[in-house]
Amino acid sequence: MNQVTVHNIEIPFWRLVSIILKFMLASIPAVILLYIILALCSIVFFLLFGGIIGGFGLLDSLDTLGTQSSPPEFNLPGLESSEEPAPVQ
Repeated sequence: MNQVTVHNIEIPFWRLVSIILKFMLASIPAVILLYIILALCSIVFFLLFGGIIGGFGLLDSLDTLGTQSSPPEFNLPGLESSEEPAPVQ
């Protein structure tokens, strides 16, 4: 087997810039495709293991989202709910 050694490559600057731009533009559809593949994988993963995650109570907040009829009550120490707040002067 013969070994080949490259000592010098002469590429004009603007030709190198055009090569880099072509690689950059070619990577955009690849990234979009990778995003779609990862989104589909995450959907499949959630469909397969979503019941296990929901069993731990992590998704309970999604079930009650938007169904709350009154605002939550905040209990501050030293302030009873029957007391009227002091007027602001």
